[in-house]
Amino acid sequence: MAATPSVLFSSTSQFLPAIRPNALPYTLPPPSPASSASPPFTIPESLYQRLLSANYPITVVLIYATTVTILNRINASRGNKPWAFSKTTAFLWFVILHNVTLAIYSGWTFAGMAKAVHRSVGPALRDRKGAVEIWDSVCKIHGPSGLGNAASYNESVGAWTVSSPTTRLSASGTPSSTDTGRLWNEGLAFYGWIFYLSKFYEVVDTAIVLAKGKRSSTLQTYHHAGAMIGMWAGIRYMAPPIFMFCLFNSCIHTMMITQIVIGSLFAISNVFTSYTIPVEVPYTVLKANNPSRMSSENSVAKSIATTTALASFGNFLKKIALRAAGWPGLAENVTPAAPRQQQKPTGYTAPPSAPEVHETHYRTEHQVVPCLSTSGEAFAIWLNVFYLAPLAWLFVRFFIRSYIRSTSPTAKKVSPHVVGKAKATGDAAKGELNGRPTTHANDGKAETMNGQAQTDGHVETNEEGHANKTAQSGGGML
Repeated sequence: MAATPSVLFSSTSQFLPAIRPNALPYTLPPPSPASSASPPFTIPESLYQRLLSANYPITVVLIYATTVTILNRINASRGNKPWAFSKTTAFLWFVILHNVTLAIYSGWTFAGMAKAVHRSVGPALRDRKGAVEIWDSVCKIHGPSGLGNAASYNESVGAWTVSSPTTRLSASGTPSSTDTGRLWNEGLAFYGWIFYLSKFYEVVDTAIVLAKGKRSSTLQTYHHAGAMIGMWAGIRYMAPPIFMFCLFNSCIHTMMITQIVIGSLFAISNVFTSYTIPVEVPYTVLKANNPSRMSSENSVAKSIATTTALASFGNFLKKIALRAAGWPGLAENVTPAAPRQQQKPTGYTAPPSAPEVHETHYRTEHQVVPCLSTSGEAFAIWLNVFYLAPLAWLFVRFFIRSYIRSTSPTAKKVSPHVVGKAKATGDAAKGELNGRPTTHANDGKAETMNGQAQTDGHVETNEEGHANKTAQSGGGML
């Protein structure tokens, strides 16, 4: 236990990758309209929970991957020629509308998430508070703001718990929907859920590429499939780092590598981070019994003792008087006064018996709190990390193939002599078709080189097509 609040990093963690996390707690819906952090519009809770079922992303991903694989083969068999409808004006306007819609939506999502981060994480940064307050604001996303005021789910007891006596749960035992100052209620519950649904729509990027006769690369197919699963896990299990993906992705699509590296490092750091917070620990003090009752009973006891003492003194005087009168026998018959029992005086009513009174006091102690609270949060983080690692590798490979290898000065080039032979062979073939037989000593070789040149040109077109496809995929990166 630390003496002062501090951030602790460990090489081990209790939250290791798990295939089946705990289903509890269920995802909390966005705040009600009555809350000060109410979203722009209300999402029915039944719809909110239904679409977070694992059946939806898994089914869509399987259909998406299977369809892309089949259409890639069909396009290859057609020589990667564009489909006729992709050359129409209607298709062009559809592509423009698609990209404009994604751009507007991304800006709207970024504005909402930036506002949520400003209200929840901003105070800790703006007021120059310590690292503990900053980590607390990004690790604990439920409950009111303030270090140690968060609400978290305790899997060992199967219930939501709070560590501060000032924090109150709702009547149903969950964090209150009126709490403000933490990420979930401030916007992540609302914008994050819609952002998760937008990943299903973004497969239209792939449909556009396939309609143009191009091949959907492994990078694009893997990215869209993984984005659906990753966003589902982050929102379903309310994993704190998922806000980073919503914020960065909706901000700018060209920051793909930055988002992947920063997002992955931040997400994995949550698994191995804990910090200490000041906790008000209650303890009880036994209060003294009712003083008025004790005073009354003492007065009665004193009165009885005084009466007994006076009776004994009177019997002593009787004995002396009888002896002086010459009646010693009668004097011996005078018995001493027996001690009187402590009887209550006539009309005495004892005050009502008061139970023991315990007073509750609080003392401040510093308790170590892990950044994560549930196995579901850890599952969502590990799932996204495992998804982002190969995605980063695919981006690097795509960048090298598209830009570095094609512009490298050491790359193999076709010499002018070979190009001249290829051109001569093409002219000879054209002459034969026009009824003018033409021969060339190196026909076979020239045709081979011409074929190679055509192949090289096709590869360049393919890579350019991939580059164009990636540039058009606005707002489609998790």
